[in-house]
Amino acid sequence: MAFLPPLAALELHHLRGFVAVVELGGVQAGADHLHIAQPAMSRKLRRLEEVLGVKLFRRVHDRIRYPYGRLRLTREGRLFYRQARTILRRFDDSLLAMRLRSPLVIAADKPRSTVYALVLPVRQAAGSDHTARIRRRLTGN
Repeated sequence: MAFLPPLAALELHHLRGFVAVVELGGVQAGADHLHIAQPAMSRKLRRLEEVLGVKLFRRVHDRIRYPYGRLRLTREGRLFYRQARTILRRFDDSLLAMRLRSPLVIAADKPRSTVYALVLPVRQAAGSDHTARIRRRLTGN
């Protein structure tokens, strides 16, 4: 039986790297998008495959049939891609929700009307209850 690294060795950057490569169609494009070097992205993908114990990609050497990239997702890769997207979306949504619940502090040397015009519509659209607190802080009421 082959040794598999613990699943705890996976981090969000592994998932973000994998999703970027899939969505942008290649390792170099994914690396550029995440502002890392291509060899680092390749290591990240290899580590992900090691931890999961499956091949996520297969290399295609037919440039005629596949001119836009030499990596193709395996069946396991397609399944993991859907799950990785869901995990990242839920994580990002959770962070946003926590930020919207935290107290909003505005330090601006702009007129109140500018703050109202820029900040309040965003908070209202997000369904935040901070609108009343923002008005109270700005007006002192």
